[in-house]
Amino acid sequence: MLMNPSPPAAPGSGRHLGPGPVITPRAAVMLIIGLQAILASATFNSEVIPAGVPDEIQQYLALLGWLLLIALSYRLPRVLWLSAGPETVSLVAFYAFAASSILWSNHSPASLLKGLVLAITTFGAYRVAVTVPLEAIARSTLAGYAILVILCLLLAIVVPDIGIDQGWMHKGQWRGVFDSKQSLAVSAGILLLFASHYALTRRARPWAQLAFCAGLAAIAASGSRGGAAFAAAGVAALLLIRRFRAAAAASAFGPLVLTILALLMIVDFARSDRDYLTVFDTDIDLTERTFIWRHALQHFTSPLIGSGLNSFWSDPRLSDIFLRRHGWVLDNFHSGYITILIETGFIGLALFVTAQLFLAMKLLRIALTRALPLDACALIVAYAWMMFIINFTETLFLRSTNFPSTLLLVLMFKACVLLPRMQETGPARGVPTTWPARPGTVFDKG
Repeated sequence: MLMNPSPPAAPGSGRHLGPGPVITPRAAVMLIIGLQAILASATFNSEVIPAGVPDEIQQYLALLGWLLLIALSYRLPRVLWLSAGPETVSLVAFYAFAASSILWSNHSPASLLKGLVLAITTFGAYRVAVTVPLEAIARSTLAGYAILVILCLLLAIVVPDIGIDQGWMHKGQWRGVFDSKQSLAVSAGILLLFASHYALTRRARPWAQLAFCAGLAAIAASGSRGGAAFAAAGVAALLLIRRFRAAAAASAFGPLVLTILALLMIVDFARSDRDYLTVFDTDIDLTERTFIWRHALQHFTSPLIGSGLNSFWSDPRLSDIFLRRHGWVLDNFHSGYITILIETGFIGLALFVTAQLFLAMKLLRIALTRALPLDACALIVAYAWMMFIINFTETLFLRSTNFPSTLLLVLMFKACVLLPRMQETGPARGVPTTWPARPGTVFDKG
């Protein structure tokens, strides 16, 4: 008796022919995204890295992961087409300008390498956005952060000399595998957001509940007030948007508003000539972060195009000046907004603000036309809120291999979705009528 042969497996599907186990391209992509969350979220404590392993091992592994993601993405069917509108153009223009700033940098190895890697991860974010559904990204991210945060808690319990900060400033506060408590709090906050998204989108599983509890415990143990506010803002935005679609439209402008507030703060701080912020007659130095900001603004010598990626702190002269004045020195500005200003100048800052304006307008259209499911809108906007809040006091913008930063870019590309054509007139104005014809396209339902 003749049997009809099975159709060949589609690229990226879970089916395969022939003997032996095989990992599909989509499974491999999801695995790598989870590993990126574990390995590239923040700098590890040097004591958890084996002796003889280079300090840059996290960056090397993250770069390898993005190269693999780019290669594997060409084995997957496309799930999303991006618009050629101003939101996409301005977003790509900003990252292209930032990456090309190495042309006028001090040409140090750190600067040149960061520009090259930023270009690679930006392209990788685009490829992930157009070939991997949003829910698959969310599940992989949730799994990665759940493993990471639980490992941090276990390390603090089993090996407290490493997992708990022993320094005089943050003594007794948990940091897990990271070199700072803030890194643990940020990772735990992201975990809480994605665990909440998963619980609201699908039936809650015991492991998701465990992940949520682990995130709460990590934030409490880290003692980071900023991390707690960061997590609370993200989860609150997620719940609010999912409850009221109008909230999605209003909160779409949140990142733009936060950017404007950050710029106003920078202008006020620059004009004050003080090393601290004054809030309600109280002087605040944000754990001496304002010392770094003052130093950066005092040596802001290329206002139009900036100093170029990684050029400021790789300049021995500028680092030595800060070291002699304060007795310590770091290699970042502890503010994503100041990083954009100093390294890309007013041109880069203008491109960044323009991109946020057009993205906010696009998210408003998405919310009003229901071009993406409400849960997808909620996750994109809530995560953006979290990232723009944390960049007031931490540097995540323009980090070349940092997973939270690149994940933000992935979600921004998701927001650049090509929308259906609208009726221009009549009683059904604004209602989708036809989808743009793209052979073989599967629209990303998130």
